[in-house]
Order: sequence, then C-alpha cells, then structure tokens
Amino acid sequence: MVSIILVNYKTKNITKACIEAIGGHTQYPHEIIVVDNNSADDSLEYLNDLPDIKLIACKHVPEEVGEAHAEALDAGLFIASTKSKYALIIHSDTIVKKDGWLKEIVNRIRVVPKGALLAARSSRTWHLSDEKYYPGTDLMLLDLEAVRKTGAHFSPARDGLVGKSVLTALGKAGYVGVWITHGEKRQLADHLLHATWMVAREQLALGRGSKHPERPKRTGRPCGPCAKRAAEKKARGEAYVTNVKFFNEE
Repeated sequence: MVSIILVNYKTKNITKACIEAIGGHTQYPHEIIVVDNNSADDSLEYLNDLPDIKLIACKHVPEEVGEAHAEALDAGLFIASTKSKYALIIHSDTIVKKDGWLKEIVNRIRVVPKGALLAARSSRTWHLSDEKYYPGTDLMLLDLEAVRKTGAHFSPARDGLVGKSVLTALGKAGYVGVWITHGEKRQLADHLLHATWMVAREQLALGRGSKHPERPKRTGRPCGPCAKRAAEKKARGEAYVTNVKFFNEE
C-alpha cells in the first residue's frame, strides 16, 4: 500500500484535477492524504466533501513558502497508514496520466537493496549522502520504514530545497536512492510547472513571505533568486536543483 501525499493552498481546481487523475489511473492499493495550508477559501469545502481522502487542515502555517510546504509534508507522513510501505509525494500540479503508474514506480525501487527514495533525474542508483544532487518533490517515492527508522523529516527546508533534510537523514543512514529519467517521468505524469504559483501568486509571493518573489513568466525558467544561486553553484562545480530544472546535467 502507498500513502499519496499532496499539499493544497488556494488552488482548488488544480488540486481537484490532481486527485481525479490519481483516482482514474491508480489501481495499486493506496490512500490519499491532502494537507491544506490554511487556504481560507472554498478549497476546504471541496476537500471536506471528498469521502475517500484523509484531510489535514493546518491553521498555523510558516510564512516562508518552502518551510510551509515542508511542514505540510511532514504532517502527511505523520498520519500515513501503518499499512503503507511507501509514501508518494506529489505536487498538486502534477497530473498522472498512465494506468499502472504507481505500481511501475514501486517496482523500480523494490529491486534496489536499501532503496529508500525514488525521484527523477537519470536511470542509475545513487547514494543519498552525495550532496551534489537533490530531486524535486513533484513526484517522489519514499520508503516509510526507512523514514521512520531514521526520523527523517522534510522540515527544515534547507537552502530553499524542501527535500534536502529528508535526503540527508536517509543518506547518513546508508540508504540508497533510485533515479528515473525525466522522460520516464513524463510518461507517467505531467508536471504543470509553477501552476500553483500562477494561480495563487499574490498569496504565495506577497502574503506568505516567499523567498521567490519573481516567478517565471514562461514555463521552464527558474525565478531570479534561484537562477542566481544556481549560477553560483555551477561556477563552483556543484549541482543545484530547483523544481524547474537540473543544473550540471550530465
């Protein structure tokens, strides 16, 4: 069984599309956990009417967007069913489109000894202690037993990367991650880059103390602060990951 966890903030229609796509393409045993980050709109009314999800309504949310998302994911992990072997982290603007997508992801990580995390970059095994690469959380599978044994958490969102803390904890304990290529991920789901930012941009960029004040006007371009940090790390020979693209791609 897999606990599918997503976060909603003032994006009811996008979240609805995400949940409906999961329902239409997922035969593998699963539960859906939605964490609402104090949307204070009609999102909660819609989510409360869904009979087949677990809903967490957060009232006290950090002002920094990355940290708010990280704490929401931790809340989802906390209530994940004890029957679940894995947790699937998915952005509300990631729309699955292939029947059997979840079983396919689970089968990829099952065959890797000490495999604890699967995300997109390349088709090879990697060590989580290697701090060169950090995958995004738009489609990420975690082994819940490994998470619970290590006490791994998404919060704090270190260096603006929501997944960095959980990756570090798993890596230090000797667990292994599995990459899939972006092409393979696109066969399973479409990530509508920055859709949540575009829909809730006033609340996210202005009302919640975001560190990303400049959102991209076109899909595929990182915001100004992200691009600057990426260029600095690239100059040092390091890789930097945002939810938009990977730098230092081999």
